[in-house]
Amino acid sequence: MMLSSDSTTPCVWKPSVTLHCNRAVHSLGRETVSLWRDDRCVSRSRTDDAGLKELSETMQKNEDYLTIGSGRATWSFYIDSKITQSDDVPARTASVVERVFTALGTDIVPARLKLGVSSIPTETPVRDAIKRPGSLADSPFIFEDRDGFTFENYAAQLADIPIEDNTVLHNAKIGSAITNSRIYLRSGMQTIGAERSPYFRFESSDAPVGPEYAPIAFSILHLGPRYGPEDGLDGDSVYKVGIGTDSDIWFDETPIAKINRARLHALLYEIDSALPVFQRSFIVDDMKGYGDADAEAVFDYDGPPAEELIKEYRIDWVESELVETAAQYEEDGNTVFEVMSDAESITTDELRKRTEAYVNQQQTKGNAPQADRLRIIRTDGTPLEARFSDGDIGWIDDDADQR
Repeated sequence: MMLSSDSTTPCVWKPSVTLHCNRAVHSLGRETVSLWRDDRCVSRSRTDDAGLKELSETMQKNEDYLTIGSGRATWSFYIDSKITQSDDVPARTASVVERVFTALGTDIVPARLKLGVSSIPTETPVRDAIKRPGSLADSPFIFEDRDGFTFENYAAQLADIPIEDNTVLHNAKIGSAITNSRIYLRSGMQTIGAERSPYFRFESSDAPVGPEYAPIAFSILHLGPRYGPEDGLDGDSVYKVGIGTDSDIWFDETPIAKINRARLHALLYEIDSALPVFQRSFIVDDMKGYGDADAEAVFDYDGPPAEELIKEYRIDWVESELVETAAQYEEDGNTVFEVMSDAESITTDELRKRTEAYVNQQQTKGNAPQADRLRIIRTDGTPLEARFSDGDIGWIDDDADQR
């Protein structure tokens, strides 16, 4: 197995000199790891929790956190309802909502649903029925769940709303301004939305954004035929699906921003592909600092998929952050390969995935690991360990709590 930041220069997990590790904790709360080689000591120090404040000052926008307050971008899709009779409205609306939920997947999960609901007469042309809806006393209905709603949850809530005989339920407005949005940052994949998050700040200050905001919101509207072309549609009404954001991460050029731009593109493209879209409207409003912010360019993105960008980012990170800390020694009859990570903000799950991406890359190059165990020493001194078996990596602490 190679450990090198230079992909053209061969190297192996097993260094030419065995290093032995000694540790000492100083009264100032800094731990020094000394690597003894040929009677020379190379020391590297790591900062404990007392240094977190200093670390936060080095955090970068659109790499370590998102902001809001710099403008808004929206992606709207107009969809042919393909229905002409009021009796078909509930089933068709459910179909559109389900496909949108499927496209959003686990990346955007509504934590608050606001449903504008009315009743419309049966056996009536849609274009006439939606002009004279019957009001329901409690509409709009608002449902909240910090864990988020699935399509099945949504459907169950609608099923409990009573309506009069000879009418059908018309859910003309579905909105979620509060979502659990998964965003890839330098610390790993973070869920932002339903609770106050250190990864989401106001543009004008360092204050965390409250749970009434989310990086991405969405809405679904059922509209009359005047919102569509005069002819060319199979149905007599249209649906409008909107994806909106107050964050500008999608337009930045940092490696992290590019990853999230690719992820948002995939989501938008899935919505566009899953439904009979006849018109699109992409708008950016006053994204300060991004005069060339282009919502259409996000939709038209044709670069590598997000998964490939994340894999490349993880491998590059290991090569730049871990390789130079490498040491190898014998312990209880095992050859231990040890590296140190002072990136305390990175989640345990993400650190594993970055390591796995690097190991897999080296495997494809024919570089089998020459060690029994891999040990990653984190800033707080906690080790993260894995075994090598036939070149594969298996984490010893799979049951450990995730940071």
